[in-house]
Amino acid sequence: MELLRFATAGSVDDGKSTLIGRLLYDTKQIFQDQLEAIERTSLQMGNEYTNLALLTDGLRAEREQGITIDVAYRYFATPKRKFIIADTPGHIQYTRNMVTGASTADMALVLVDVRNGIVEQSRRHAFLASLLRIPHLVVCVNKMDLVGYGQEAFEKVKAEFRDFAMKLDIADLTFIPVSALHGDNIVDRSPNTQWYEGASLLHHLEEVHIASDRNLVDARFPVQYVVRPQSDEYHDYRGYAGTVVGGVFKPGDEVMVLPSGFTSTVASVDTFAGPVDEAFPPMAVTIRLTDDIDVSRGDMICRPGNQPTVGQDLQAMVCWLSEASKLTPRTKLAIKHTTRAARVMVTDLQYRLDVNTLHRDESAEALTLNEIGRVSLRCTQPLFFDEYRRNRATGSFVLIDETTNATVAAGMVIGAGWNGARAFTTTSGPGISLMQEFIGFAYFAEIPAVIFDVQRGGPATGLPTKTEQSDLMGCMYPAHGDVKLPIIAVGSVEECFYGAIKALNWAEKYQGPVILMSEMSLAERVQNIPRPDISKVEIENRLVYQGTNGYKRYAGYELSAMPLPGSPGAYVANGSEHDDMGDTTHLGERHIQMTERRFSKIKLLEEDDYERDQPEHSVAVVSWGGSKGPSREAYNILKESSLPVSWYYTMFLNPLPPKMLEELKQKDLVIVPELNYQGQFSSILRSMGVKAESITQYTGLPFKARTLVEKITEMTKAQLKETTKV
Repeated sequence: MELLRFATAGSVDDGKSTLIGRLLYDTKQIFQDQLEAIERTSLQMGNEYTNLALLTDGLRAEREQGITIDVAYRYFATPKRKFIIADTPGHIQYTRNMVTGASTADMALVLVDVRNGIVEQSRRHAFLASLLRIPHLVVCVNKMDLVGYGQEAFEKVKAEFRDFAMKLDIADLTFIPVSALHGDNIVDRSPNTQWYEGASLLHHLEEVHIASDRNLVDARFPVQYVVRPQSDEYHDYRGYAGTVVGGVFKPGDEVMVLPSGFTSTVASVDTFAGPVDEAFPPMAVTIRLTDDIDVSRGDMICRPGNQPTVGQDLQAMVCWLSEASKLTPRTKLAIKHTTRAARVMVTDLQYRLDVNTLHRDESAEALTLNEIGRVSLRCTQPLFFDEYRRNRATGSFVLIDETTNATVAAGMVIGAGWNGARAFTTTSGPGISLMQEFIGFAYFAEIPAVIFDVQRGGPATGLPTKTEQSDLMGCMYPAHGDVKLPIIAVGSVEECFYGAIKALNWAEKYQGPVILMSEMSLAERVQNIPRPDISKVEIENRLVYQGTNGYKRYAGYELSAMPLPGSPGAYVANGSEHDDMGDTTHLGERHIQMTERRFSKIKLLEEDDYERDQPEHSVAVVSWGGSKGPSREAYNILKESSLPVSWYYTMFLNPLPPKMLEELKQKDLVIVPELNYQGQFSSILRSMGVKAESITQYTGLPFKARTLVEKITEMTKAQLKETTKV
C-alpha cells in the first residue's frame, strides 16, 4: 500500500492541530481510551467542547499555552493509502521545527484563518514549503464557520494566496474551505458549502498522485555502515548498509563508488527479510559488491554514467535557525550531508530574502533567526550532491555549531559553486614559463585568473633565494599571439595586501588573467602594517549569464556576462578564433574584431592612482616593485641636496595611470632603477613615448640607496648639462 507523508503548516492558532485531530477522529483512527482521556482533559481545562488538538499537543507547555511547539507524528491508514502526519508548530520561534517536520513530506497543508487572510508566517511557511520542494501544496482555508461559510471570504483568501504563490515554485496547488472544529470538508463534503465543487480533504489525500515525485533515474546510495559480521555463518560477508535515496539498484548492475572512482557490480541487495530483486527509494538495504574495494561511511554508490556533482564549493539557500548567533561571511561550521560529515566556511552571503515580498536584499551582512538567504560555502572535503530540485536527499544538508553542537541552519543545494571562492595561484618565473599555454587560453577565452609571481634571481638553476625584477616582459607578454596582460607590481608588505585585492577585482572586471608581481625579498619579509579597514574593501562581482541558447557572448567590443561552464556561450578551446557564440571561425574580420575587443578591455582598469613629488622638474625617478624602498630613500637624500628631480611611483604597470603617463611623456629624462639586465620597464615606457633610461643591477641582491644616489646624480647632471647646451 502506498505511503503519503504530509505536514501541516501555517501561522499560530490557525487550527493545524485541530485539523489533524478532526481528521483522525472522523476517520475512526482514535482508540476509545484516547478519546476518553482527551474528553477528560478538555473538561479539566474548562473547554466547552472536546479539544481534538490535544491528540498531537502532548507537551505540558503546549497544553498550557495552546500552541504547538514540537513536531508530532501520527500514523493512520484508510483502505486506499497509508499516511504519516507531521503536525508542525506555527509560532515563528519554532520555525526550525516546522522545517524539520516538512523536510520529508510529500504534501504540505497550509492552514489560513479565513478572518486574517495571509499573514507573515503563512507566507514564510508557504515559501519554505516551496523551498523544500514539497511537490503538492494544499491551502486549507479554515474557520469558515466564523464567517458563515461565505464564498466571498474564501475567494478573497484564495486570490491573495494565488498572487503570492505566483512568485513561488509550486507545481500542484489546491484550495479547500474547511472548518476543523466542526469537520466541514475534512472527511466528507459539507452541506454548508454547496458552492464548493472540489473534493474533501481526505479524498484529496487519498487520490493525489505521488508515484512520480521520487527520483528513480539517478541512482544514489549513501553508505551509512559497513556490515562485516564476526561470525562463522557469515564469515566472508561484507555489505554496505544505507537508504536508497535515488534510482533503482538490482543485482548485476555496474556501479561506481565515490570518491575513489572504483567500479564494481552489485552482487546482491539484502534486507532483514532476505535478498530482494531490486531496491528503490526509500528502502533501507544492504548492498554487496562482487569486488572487495575500500568503501566506508560517507561514500556514495552510484552509476558510472550518472554521477552526482563532486565538489567542495556549494551554492545553497539556507534557513538560519539559531537565536544565539548569526550567519555571516567567514563563519565556520560543521556540515552533515547524507552520511558524510565535514567542515565548511561561508565564503559569501549573496542576499537575504524577504519572505513577504520575495525581494532580494543584497546589502544584508548577516542572517538572523528564521531568515532565509543564498550563500556560498567552501567545504574541507568533497561532497556528492545533486540540486535540491532534482533530489531532495542529496540536495539537502544541515549546518552545526561545533561549540554547542546545535543545528543552526538547514540548507538546500542550488548547484555547485562553479567559480568557487575567489582564489589565486602563486609561482615564480619558471612557473610562469610552464603556464604560458594556459595563461594564453585564459586571455583569449576571457576567463578570470590571478597569478602571483614571486620573482627570484636568474633561471631555475640561478639564484633561487635572491631577488630580481627580471620577469616583467615574461609576465606582460606571456603567450603566443597578440597578448598583453594587466600587471600589478607591489613594492611593500602593505601593498601586497591591497594589491592582491585589486588583482582579484581586476580579473573579474576585465574577465581575463591578471599577474601580480612580487619579489623574494618581500615574500620572506615579516612586518607590521596598519590594520586594514575591511569595511572599505570593495569587491567586484562577477557578471553571470544564466539564460538559454543563442547567447552571443563575444559580439561587439564591450564586456559581457560570463556563461556557466558547458552552457550557451561557453568558449570551446581548439586553437582557432571564435565567433559571437564561441564557435570556431576562420574569417579575417572576426579576428580583427576579437583582437580589438581583447585589447580595448584594458581601458576598464585605468585609474589615476599614483605617487608623485616635485612634478615641476624635467628629470624624474620612476620606481617599480620591490625597488621602491631603496629608490625612495635615495630620492629623499637627493631632495635634501636640492637636486632637481621628481618622484613617481605606482603599483599599476599595465595599464599605467593615464595622467601619470602623460606627465612622464613631458619629461626630458625618466630614470628607472630596476633589478634586471635589459632595463625591461624602461623599454616598455619608451614604447609608450617616454624618454626613459634604466639603472640596472643583476647581482641577485637589492639596490643600496647610496648606489642609486650616485647613479641618479650622475644621470641628472648629465641631462641638465645637455639641456643647457641646447
